[in-house]
Amino acid sequence: MFIATLSALISFLVNINISQNYGAYRLGEFADRNIKASQTVEFEDTEATERSAKEAEKLIPPVFDYDAGTLNVVKQRVHEAFRILRQNPTMPNAKKTFDEALGVALDATTYDIFYKNGFSWRLERAALYVLSAVPDRYIVSDKDIIMEEGPGELLINDVSSISEDSPKSQTKRLKTVQLLQLVVTINDLDLMMDAKLKEISGKLTGAENRAIDVTTEALVRPNLTFNKEKTVRARQIAKERVKKAVIKLNRGEVVVKEGEPIEKRQLMVLNQLKKASLGYHDVVYYLFYTLLFFLIFYSLIEYTQHSFYIYRPRVKDAFILALCIIIYSVFFKIWVVMASGMAAYFSDVPSEVFILFFPYISMAFVVRIILTAEFSAIMSIVAAAIVGMMGAAGEGSFILASYVLFSGFFASAMIMRFEERKNLFRAGLLTGIFQALFAIAIIASKVYAIGFSWHHTIYAALAGFASGLLASFVTEAIMPMFEYVFNYTTNIKLLELASTNHPLLREFLIKAPGSYNHCMIVGQLASSGASAVGGNALLTRVGSYYHDVGKIGKAMYFIENQQGGPNPHDKLNPTMSARILVSHVRDGVKLAREWKLGKSILDIIEQHHGTSLMKFFYGKAQEVNKDVSELDYRYPGPKPRTREAVLVMIADSCEAACRTLEEPTPARIKHTVDTIINNMFVDGQFDECNITLKRLKIISQIYTKILISLHHSRIEYPADAAEEQNGNIGDKRKWDTVTQKIVDKDGETSSAESQL
Repeated sequence: MFIATLSALISFLVNINISQNYGAYRLGEFADRNIKASQTVEFEDTEATERSAKEAEKLIPPVFDYDAGTLNVVKQRVHEAFRILRQNPTMPNAKKTFDEALGVALDATTYDIFYKNGFSWRLERAALYVLSAVPDRYIVSDKDIIMEEGPGELLINDVSSISEDSPKSQTKRLKTVQLLQLVVTINDLDLMMDAKLKEISGKLTGAENRAIDVTTEALVRPNLTFNKEKTVRARQIAKERVKKAVIKLNRGEVVVKEGEPIEKRQLMVLNQLKKASLGYHDVVYYLFYTLLFFLIFYSLIEYTQHSFYIYRPRVKDAFILALCIIIYSVFFKIWVVMASGMAAYFSDVPSEVFILFFPYISMAFVVRIILTAEFSAIMSIVAAAIVGMMGAAGEGSFILASYVLFSGFFASAMIMRFEERKNLFRAGLLTGIFQALFAIAIIASKVYAIGFSWHHTIYAALAGFASGLLASFVTEAIMPMFEYVFNYTTNIKLLELASTNHPLLREFLIKAPGSYNHCMIVGQLASSGASAVGGNALLTRVGSYYHDVGKIGKAMYFIENQQGGPNPHDKLNPTMSARILVSHVRDGVKLAREWKLGKSILDIIEQHHGTSLMKFFYGKAQEVNKDVSELDYRYPGPKPRTREAVLVMIADSCEAACRTLEEPTPARIKHTVDTIINNMFVDGQFDECNITLKRLKIISQIYTKILISLHHSRIEYPADAAEEQNGNIGDKRKWDTVTQKIVDKDGETSSAESQL
């Protein structure tokens, strides 16, 4: 409710001046005040667009096809026709064959003349001689065609230049006046050929002269022809390429200043503003601005509630983040080019829709899974900056950058509980819904744009939703690279490590069964605590399983594995015993590296004792030498640096301590857990982690509840209550409030507690 109210208020403040009474202004009237646009408007000036289209059409010259090889083709046909018939003049369908070879149909009289002469070489040479009168120039049927189609300029398309090596024809522009000087008409050619025929007429009979004249006139055709189809198509393309004359004013921009006359363009703007204000657009703007602000605030709150805790990055982490940014930039650049091509092909769909389809949150998912929410936020911010600076959405790039940024925040919050593969799909689904709503708001904000249609919002919603789902699939595909190539322990890998069939856990069970059972119980305790305080429950549980794996080599030196047998520490001095206890941390880290358990598991193994003091052996050493150094009996650390390490540390001590209670009543268990946590806090074991007192209290409550359920409870009699008030625990043991250890009534520390 708070987010919705805040979003509505901000939207109202932004759009408070969205409507305005523009009055009934007329052309030429003087404005009585400064008239401003109360909202962004964009519309087409149809008259200006039509004028531009006509001007563009006029600039396209008519296209004429020119075939320079026409005369050569004619001469070749004459030679071929005479050759064929000369070889076999009596062949079936001889005239048809002769006509097809010539490319023209001759009359029977002309054909008979050639036939009677046996299609002689003499007549063939005579026809070719007459055709030689045709000059190497442009030939047209009539010069009026040139004047009608191209009063200024013409485009000559040389079709004879087309070949296999050069599939496109050569073109050139000529002015009409220049072309008229280069052309001859068919009538001109007839006169030229008649003159040529007269030169040889004395060598031919009258009938032969007529046959040659008829044939040559029939063969000669124009080599420059008007291509109406190409001309119309070129002019139509020119008209379509003319950009629409768009008038656009941003909200708050002055349309007419006070005292100025209203011109035609200004009147068009005023009418458009008046038309928009009379419709439902005011409400639409308000609702979509409210939706935008609601999504922005909601994503920020979700992110801040789930994602902020301390993490110390390594060099490898910075490298991985840089790699992700580079990959993101490259693929987004490619996508922008592809989206531009698709937008040109699907002209009915706004280009923004194709841009929205890109899986923007994929890298936010990846970085959140392998690193932390803080790194994911950085990735989202950088991704938004990249998208904005690339200007993929033109004037809307800022809004698109916001879309990327807040989608990344929301996606990071949704993947917090990534403990199963289906959680990634669920996060993609929810983020897809978020992006769909955001995309609708983005597209609907262009309600006044040219060509806007409400079905565009459906396209945008589908693109935003598909982007979220696609991001989950992309993340699923590339995660193995980061797990195996860069050795990151993701939750998917943790699920594999959590299996009790893991070879290291099987070896642990066989060689140190007591420690293995202890680790399993610690895992249940720590994971429950992690769920309660916002930690990674899966990491905490798996880290608990392996935290004491270093005891494999010296299992019998730890009380849980002795099964009532002799205690080897009885024969060792305190210093050697302390070294053996410390070695299980070092050996555990070594095994974690050998088995490639990952940095997060290794950190828990290394930090689960922090720099705590081995009080039993320290006290035993003081009995021999009062000046013994306390540092020699502390674990080397480091102290826990994450919530998960703290949870394992507390669970480890609490489980071991409660296991030694002979009569673990709820009150005794609670007292034990609270005391252990308080001692750790006073000892400074939590100094390097952002654990709070509130979370420590929650952890205490959770651990106490679980430990009580693990141990048999009984009715607490008054005598027992009195013993608890005196600090006694059972008949043979009691809790020493000074040493914070379980000791026998004679003051000796319990051997079980000494091994913690």
